[in-house]
Amino acid sequence: MIKRTLLLLSLLFLFITGETFSGTTGKIAGQVLDASTKEPLPGVNLVVAGTLLGAATDLEGRYTILQVPPGSHELQAASIGFTRVVMRDVVVRIDQTTRIDFALTMQAIEGEEIFV
Repeated sequence: MIKRTLLLLSLLFLFITGETFSGTTGKIAGQVLDASTKEPLPGVNLVVAGTLLGAATDLEGRYTILQVPPGSHELQAASIGFTRVVMRDVVVRIDQTTRIDFALTMQAIEGEEIFV
């Protein structure tokens, strides 16, 4: 009887521990390149629309956004001098990394004419 009780308690503990430590979010990661040169773009801002989640690319153009809720999201990539790109229907699953790569196109920046 004691062995049976210990076995049941052990199984219950394992079940509860597994539920406690299982993840509830996922990640989005990838790389951002210049569309014409295929060079990595550092400092590009990536934002999960409708959340406060985002990241900036490193020197190799790589980024990782952590703790993204599971579901379908819109991911935006923007940098000065490049056109903003929006990826819709980015699906994030619990405890998985969704890979999304971007290629940004250079855009001319025009300002107002100033007379001195």
